[in-house]
Amino acid sequence: MKTYLNFLMKTKWLQTTVMALIPTFIFVLILVISGLKYTQIQSMTFISNFTTSVIFIVVVSFVIVVFRFASLRNPKETDLYYALPIPRKTIYLTHMLFGLIQLLIVWTAMFILGLLSVILLASELYNFGFLIALYFIVIFYSIVLYGISSFLFLRANTIFDGIAFMILFHVLFLFFSLFMVSIQLNVYSIFSFNPFYSLSLFTSYCIYGAAQNTTSFLFAFFQNSMPSLIANTVFFMLFSIFCYLYDYLNIEKVKTEKIGQLSDSLFGYKTYIPLTIIFAIPSMFYIQMIIIWLLVGVFVSAGFIGFFIYRRSAKIKLIDVGIISAATFIGIMLGYAIH
Repeated sequence: MKTYLNFLMKTKWLQTTVMALIPTFIFVLILVISGLKYTQIQSMTFISNFTTSVIFIVVVSFVIVVFRFASLRNPKETDLYYALPIPRKTIYLTHMLFGLIQLLIVWTAMFILGLLSVILLASELYNFGFLIALYFIVIFYSIVLYGISSFLFLRANTIFDGIAFMILFHVLFLFFSLFMVSIQLNVYSIFSFNPFYSLSLFTSYCIYGAAQNTTSFLFAFFQNSMPSLIANTVFFMLFSIFCYLYDYLNIEKVKTEKIGQLSDSLFGYKTYIPLTIIFAIPSMFYIQMIIIWLLVGVFVSAGFIGFFIYRRSAKIKLIDVGIISAATFIGIMLGYAIH
């Protein structure tokens, strides 16, 4: 494993460097431009630009997953990789570990240069302890999200489907969160069912704390959100642990002849498409206008397009029609029941 890891570090150093340079350059440029316009009144606006780094590292984590595991979902490379005199579990662990190392390098470079930019450009003293805390918080949640994303990607049989699975997973949880908001579960639980909820809340808290703008409202909001924040963190942390363990324990069972074929995993099109429709439709019913039926048509059309992509054909099967119809009916009934 050590030899293979050293090989990846030597051959993928340019890839790591580019992934670190591009988001870091854009992030620092944003800070510099905002710093040149900086005034005392805009102090909070200036430091709030630091949230850009968190957004970038989340995007980079998805990119790293694709780079690390694309070779295991490419029919032209899979046989070669699995023919190496290295156990599959070792190949998986090495790529997973190297991806985490890349993630740490990118985030550290972006954070350090961003922090230096803030120190040099700010005309007042910020509470940098909050930003240091943010550095470690982002590392924790990046590891959680990376594990989930790699699990989703490896459920697919092609690179394209792997990317689609990651996107559809987060789209599903977006609409699920909107659905929970629509039934007014808890005003402090907005988007608490989303994988990014805890990270976004901690980021906001650290940014406000760094600007010494920790008002009573911020503390009250953070305190009231604590139950949902803990629940969200524990759930997705446990799910991430499951993802890591599942991939490690089942990598030996992957059938190479399925690579490049239809991706029929339950963590894929067959589940994400109908569930997204079920939660998306009632979450839009608050509009209470005729436009809601236009939105229903959009979701149904998107569902059929999703199955076209899944089948890789414009021919739709009767079971697909049944799934879309049932999901639409359930979504409409939920919408009427709630609103």
